[in-house]
Order: sequence, then structure tokens, then C-alpha cells
Amino acid sequence: MGTVLLIPGSFEGEWVYAEVAERLESDGHQVFPVTLSGLEADPAARRPAPVNLDDHIADVVSFVTGRGLDDLVVCAHSYGGMVLRGVCAALPERCRGAIYVDAFLPEPGESCWMLLNDPLREGFGALGAADGHTLAPPPGADPRSAPHPVASLLQASRAGAPAPWIRHAYIYAGGWRATPFTETYERLSADPAWETYSVFTNHEIMRSNPEILADLLHKIMVNWD
Repeated sequence: MGTVLLIPGSFEGEWVYAEVAERLESDGHQVFPVTLSGLEADPAARRPAPVNLDDHIADVVSFVTGRGLDDLVVCAHSYGGMVLRGVCAALPERCRGAIYVDAFLPEPGESCWMLLNDPLREGFGALGAADGHTLAPPPGADPRSAPHPVASLLQASRAGAPAPWIRHAYIYAGGWRATPFTETYERLSADPAWETYSVFTNHEIMRSNPEILADLLHKIMVNWD
């Protein structure tokens, strides 16, 4: 099957994809979840702030090149879409597909903070940590969650249009009442360059419905072979 790289969203690390990765591996895929700088589950392993979007893109680029990975399908959730956009620009020759899982899809000059809707921006603002450099995990978050670097949310994307050979798909979580992604999903659904899917589930689909996400990722990648 394929080689798939999994990029988590804000506050989370590779652990959030454990069940998805296990299922994809059982389907024959080679799976590589990553953890972005500052988001390690072990506080002692976290890189000191500030960590920005460029740093997170460099994390993935180093991970891919250091392991000699190629012919990749890169999947990203939420904030991870900001990183995925940059990875496709930095390593177009190594990417054959990009799957955005209820994720941000920036144009050049847009930051994650700019793309939040007002309720989410207000909610994120309330999570501001005492150090001024990170946002604390939301109440009820998994104990492995880490404070998210503010600089990564504020830095604008510099990635331009992806290489024409990279296939693109978008998975929309239609059960999230606070979603900022409805307009993105509707716009991409009318774009013949994109495959779009809607799943009635909450935003944290990797945790609430890992089997649904894994089966959908498998379906997409099989269709791309």
C-alpha cells in the first residue's frame, strides 16, 4: 500500500493517532505519526518557546529527509493543515498526496489565528498561559496534551500553490457546531482539483471515531494508487 505521514493539530502529539495508525498498518500501509516541537508529551523533552510555524514545517521536513521517505501521502488535522501546506511546498518531489482532516488551509499571508472564527479566537484567547508564549490545553484535554506555542498560530503561511501532481482531499467533520471549516469545505467541494468528504462527527475524529477516519484514509489512498 502507501506510505503515510500523520501530522497532529494543536496541543497534541503523535499519540493522538495511535488507533488510526494501528488500523492503517493492518491495511498494509507504512505509517509515520510525528510530534511537532514544543508539543511532546514529556515536558522535559519540549523545546523552549518561542516555536513558530516555520519550525514546525522544518520538523516534518527533517523527519522525512532524515528517514529517506518518498512517495508520501501526508495527512494533517486542524492546525496541522498549516504545516502540511508548508511541507508540500518544501518537499513537492516527495509528496504524492495531501489529506486535510478538518484542517486549516491557508493562502500565503494567512495565519491560523486569522482563519479562526470569533468563538474559537475568543476561546483560544482564554487559554493564554502565564508565560505569554503558549496556550494551555483546554479543560478536559488528554493528560498527554501540551501547551501550544502561540508564535506558530500567529505566523503567516508563506507556501504558494502546491505542485500540480500532488493529489488533494479534504475531510470535513460536520458534527462540530463551532467549526470554522464550513466555507472551506463548501468551496473545495466545487473545485474539481479536490476530493471532499463529510463525516458527521466531532472535530477530534482521530479519538472519537478512529476506525471511520482510518477506513476513509485507506479508501482515499487506494483510489490514488
